[in-house]
Amino acid sequence: MRHFVIALAMSAALAACNPQASQDSADATSGGDGPRFYGEQSFTILYEQTGNQSGSWTEHVRDWGDQRVEIKNLTMSMTVPGLPTQTQTQNDRTVYNGDQIININQETGATTITTNPLYANLVAAMGDQDGVEYGQMLMTQMGAQPTGETATVAGHECSYWALAGTRTCITPWGASLRIESNVGPVSIVRTATEVRIGDGGPDEAFAYDADAATQGPDIGALLEKL
Repeated sequence: MRHFVIALAMSAALAACNPQASQDSADATSGGDGPRFYGEQSFTILYEQTGNQSGSWTEHVRDWGDQRVEIKNLTMSMTVPGLPTQTQTQNDRTVYNGDQIININQETGATTITTNPLYANLVAAMGDQDGVEYGQMLMTQMGAQPTGETATVAGHECSYWALAGTRTCITPWGASLRIESNVGPVSIVRTATEVRIGDGGPDEAFAYDADAATQGPDIGALLEKL
């Protein structure tokens, strides 16, 4: 459960603060006045992922991180002794927009909207602080530590941080370029293959059908029971 809370906190810190909806659809492209979570205004990163969750991962970021999209096309494999290897595909797109997390199944079109209860407190705590510095402080509070190692990934320098079985190489402007994670049954390495500064991705990556969306679980109520 600790990993679940950490994931929520980091999603909130990188999510947007200016949701926009219309009668038939919604998107996350209206921002600009929110906090600056990254040192670059917009960028796209293409990743390759290996391990027992392998495939491609794309991230689009706009408005200094106010708007963010993750597109995952992965094959997950699990081996149980004495049984055939089980595989499952994951083909979805997640839009982070303020305290809203919108997950879209790319194959079925099913859309779920969940409210992140940690977002408002994180934005209030950040205030006018530099987003990259605040992110480092937040990681330190969660128990992450810099390892002192550096690397050049996809032409950009980054420094490694370690937390709970995961090593992440983070650029001076806040993006993760390599993630090495070995937590429980999941062992993956995600490596950036291309970084496009100034390219926040296509508008359709941020769009979703609001009328077709269903409400996800009440995460705030679940956290209160912990």
